Amino acid sequence: MAGDAYRDSIQRVARTVRGCLPPDIGKLFGEHSGISRGDFFPVVPRVDGVACAIDGSNATVMEAGSMAVAVSRAGFSSFEGEKRMPGGLTPLVLFQAGPRDAEREFSAQYEECFGVSPRSPLRVDDASRAAAALRDTLEYWVALDCSRRRERGDLLLLDGALRVSEESHDPVLVTIIRECQARGIHLVAVAKRTAATWGGGYPLLPAVQALSRDLGIAAPWWVRIDEGTLDRTRYSQWEHGEIFVCSLAPGRAAPLKVELPRGTCDDTAIAIFSSLSGCSGDARVEGYPYPLLDAHRNVVITADLLGRIRSDLLSGFAEEGLCARDIEDLFGDYHDIFGRY
Repeated sequence: MAGDAYRDSIQRVARTVRGCLPPDIGKLFGEHSGISRGDFFPVVPRVDGVACAIDGSNATVMEAGSMAVAVSRAGFSSFEGEKRMPGGLTPLVLFQAGPRDAEREFSAQYEECFGVSPRSPLRVDDASRAAAALRDTLEYWVALDCSRRRERGDLLLLDGALRVSEESHDPVLVTIIRECQARGIHLVAVAKRTAATWGGGYPLLPAVQALSRDLGIAAPWWVRIDEGTLDRTRYSQWEHGEIFVCSLAPGRAAPLKVELPRGTCDDTAIAIFSSLSGCSGDARVEGYPYPLLDAHRNVVITADLLGRIRSDLLSGFAEEGLCARDIEDLFGDYHDIFGRY
């Protein structure tokens, strides 16, 4: 490889990224989408009511070529205005996430959470997708329980989208949506980041942010996005949300992609974004709903916690009569040796 190949690759990637963010991206998006000043709704923050936020976490504990052990959990945080209310966590759940074991583990966890067998078997070819499916199962279980405990006008915040990645989760999400609609609960999915693009690859959020600046729209604001303006998305058969982009705090807060259940009218959206903005003033992550931040902080599987889980698992192996050599033969990896040097 030529000596300047590294520098050439840097320039090539930088040039490609620059092409995704043309200086007039706001103007281009306005022309592409037809969105004008009147489509942006101002937001009046409202700091009251209850917001319940749900998140999940997963991590690989040990991995071998033929199997993997992962751990996941989910939980929720609740706030009434700025006052923290009691939340909750599921137990840490360990499971085998390798291709041979994932379907069995998924079915068992799904039946334990929902009392029925999954609609279709889990078909995955890597441990990370299996771990994500088990984490999602726990998240939807917590969300379903919370939807039955909240009151009219409360916010129920999910991390991500109103869309599933596995077919078996679709009836659960539909039940959550219907439960919220019947009880007058405002269900909202908030994405930390999004792959949504338009015009053949331009990123959505910077484009809407640039358009708002071009039009002189002061934050906080929200705007509804017609799905027809976006490039093709995945799992469209399991999508149940309408897409919005919002900026929830004054200043330079990053815009967010938010999904509300299909059919949400403007009056309901106005009330929802007012409440969302009211719980997005935390200076640590200004413009992001702090109940979701709190849920993430409570549920995340940290490196220290993962180390304790590994230690407990090794103790479990020892109780089953596995010696250190057996474990090394199964889970040993030359990368572990490389890491010592």
